[in-house]
Amino acid sequence: MIINYLIIGIVFAVFIEYTKDRIRSKWPSLLPTSFDLDIVMRLMMIILWPLCLSVFCIGFYKTYYKK
Repeated sequence: MIINYLIIGIVFAVFIEYTKDRIRSKWPSLLPTSFDLDIVMRLMMIILWPLCLSVFCIGFYKTYYKK
């Protein structure tokens, strides 16, 4: 059970890293150059992935459906 939780957290952290890199390559003005995830931030994402996922979805929804 705990292994599944951690695996989902790791997959989520990799997804966020991939998304960050794609945004930085396509639209460099959206992210500041100092926005890099350190090991503490990555560990917090892995442990608190349900909270991080909800924040990501809310932010994505607000940005994608902005009028």
